[in-house]
Amino acid sequence: MDPRGGLRRNIALSVSVYYLAQGALFGIPAIFLELSGSVVPLFFVVSFLYHVGILCFLLLRIGDLRLIGDGTMLSAINGACHLTLVRLSAMPTVVFLVAASDRPIMAAVIVPLAALVFATDFADGRVARSRGQLTVMGQYLDSSTDYVVLLGSCIASAILGIIPLWYTAVLFGRLVLFAVAMGLLSLARGKVEPETTFLGKAAVFAAMATYGFQLSRWYGIPIIGDRTVVRIVEIATAAILVVSMGDKILYVARKLRRSRER
Repeated sequence: MDPRGGLRRNIALSVSVYYLAQGALFGIPAIFLELSGSVVPLFFVVSFLYHVGILCFLLLRIGDLRLIGDGTMLSAINGACHLTLVRLSAMPTVVFLVAASDRPIMAAVIVPLAALVFATDFADGRVARSRGQLTVMGQYLDSSTDYVVLLGSCIASAILGIIPLWYTAVLFGRLVLFAVAMGLLSLARGKVEPETTFLGKAAVFAAMATYGFQLSRWYGIPIIGDRTVVRIVEIATAAILVVSMGDKILYVARKLRRSRER
């Protein structure tokens, strides 16, 4: 009997539940707010293909669902990985809801949803450490998911005009730089070992928080959506992103130098 058979079934069931849950999160507002009929079927097709991609990835990397330390394979996806995967699963939902309508009433749906999605980033690592369930997959999936969600939101929001092009360029540059930096380190070491710095974490947090302000401006929410307030927040976040770029370049350079010395 394949010892991983149960885990594969758990993965398939989990991803199926994610897909159905995201369908409900999009479908219920779509019905009540009478969103465009063409948007709804497109969402379900795109979300289905996206979740198939998640399923394929998890099945291909199933060996990484093991505990760091003793190497014990999980019998099912643990709580920390679920939190990370929920964040990854929600990306198409957030993008489509934002793109579907700019009516102020949509703010009651999308702003809390985006806040909850981003909030999982602060819980998954803590849950894994508190329960002694740090996994190999969790090491790279957590940070990678942050960048997938931010990148998807960044591109869609730039197209819709939710975020200014100058800010898009800074954020996009920071995300791409991280991917290139991790790729170089992985090639130098012969394995994937995602690492973050304090400034890197601060940059991700700032970008996620700023997106909430930008959505508030898009939907016309008073005070936090005020154009002047949001512009100040964008400039401050852009400064953090630029500084974190320099920090990441220096960090990778040090790591590469040490790898060559070995």
